[in-house]
Amino acid sequence: MVMFSQRVESVGLESPGRQAGVIIRQHSQSIAEQVIARIYATQPTTTHDLDDASYAKSVRDINYHARYLAEALWADDAELFLTYIDWAAELFRGLGFSETILSSTLYHLQAELHGRFSSPQIEAIDALLIAAQTRLSEPNLPLPSQMNDDLPFAALAAEYLRLLLEAKRREATQLILDAVKRGVRVEDIYLHVFQCTQQELGHLWQANQINVAQEHYITAATQFVMTQLYPYVFARQPTGLRLVAASVGNELHELGVRMVADFFEMAGWDTYYLGANTPAPGVVRAVVDYRADVLAISATMTPHLAEVVALISDARRLPTPPIILVGGHPFIISSTLWRQVGADGTAPDARRAVQLAEQLLA
Repeated sequence: MVMFSQRVESVGLESPGRQAGVIIRQHSQSIAEQVIARIYATQPTTTHDLDDASYAKSVRDINYHARYLAEALWADDAELFLTYIDWAAELFRGLGFSETILSSTLYHLQAELHGRFSSPQIEAIDALLIAAQTRLSEPNLPLPSQMNDDLPFAALAAEYLRLLLEAKRREATQLILDAVKRGVRVEDIYLHVFQCTQQELGHLWQANQINVAQEHYITAATQFVMTQLYPYVFARQPTGLRLVAASVGNELHELGVRMVADFFEMAGWDTYYLGANTPAPGVVRAVVDYRADVLAISATMTPHLAEVVALISDARRLPTPPIILVGGHPFIISSTLWRQVGADGTAPDARRAVQLAEQLLA
């Protein structure tokens, strides 16, 4: 068993929790493998029957637990981990897993980390894992649907989602185009139809009511509809301001940052949208070549925060660094996370991202 108590001294960070987070982030794979070994030792009659694919999935899931724990420790924000635990518990219920599996896995994760760290890092780790166990012991309340009748354009969003769930892309596209022709603003379509339905898709997948193929189909269909709206998006008076927008690392959830880029276009900005999975050097090169006033970085998954930090650090070293905005689910959960990663600000939606950028530049 490897003890990390000596190694954290070289990290040079200010809190034991952040020190532990950095180390867990670096060693999450080996931690996950050792947790599985612990589970094998205590439940040999069930775990030894796992085939290679099931074993790999188990390690992957525990790796996720460890990485979310690491980022919550690094950011000193318990909600980053507890929100993930809520999500995982709902997912496991949707898959029909025993309600004790997640709690038991966290118990073994805690035991493994006790063998790798010493106080005071363990105190920070225990505080989060105990809070997670408490959350799991509370009544199982399903996560709320995003399709709320009180929201603006709720009926339009519900009909759009219904058509796409029935694989009627042509009808769904026409529904949106007709709404715009009737005077519904493209900004409202983006915020109250596309954003709302994408959030509901995640909820339906988590509850095992749709599969991954359906989720991908509907997301691709929405991207297609967005292209049909581009005559409205690009028909604005230019301001001379420039934006580069990208997702970090291997992020594949690019619809949100694409919507942000389109909102900047609708506000008269010139945008350079890089999409998903663009290497950090390429993003920084685009900032330089395009002479960007603002760099918008998206991270939809908490484990990708380290890549956000690295990209921001690279951009800050430019002779004329841009204003840097960050967005995505982790930054909605944690209101101060944008400061921790070194950004200039964050916004809960694309409209307010434009407002914030213009305010910071002013």
